[in-house]
Amino acid sequence: MDEHIFIVAYDISDQRRWRQVFKAMQGYGEWLQLSIFQCRLDRKRLAQFESHLSDLVSHEEDHLMIMDLGPAD
Repeated sequence: MDEHIFIVAYDISDQRRWRQVFKAMQGYGEWLQLSIFQCRLDRKRLAQFESHLSDLVSHEEDHLMIMDLGPAD
């Protein structure tokens, strides 16, 4: 799989977790606005990204949406 463009939007209820997610997101993509990033990822990087975010968010309290917009070409 070549690189795809992803839009990532999140709503994190805790300020400390929000800051951690925001900081982590800066390592994966380009900040668009508040809690929305655009990321260009291949399959391996996507798996690392999803694992990293999964460790940071509360699955009971937070919301995270990752949309695949298709090939980066």
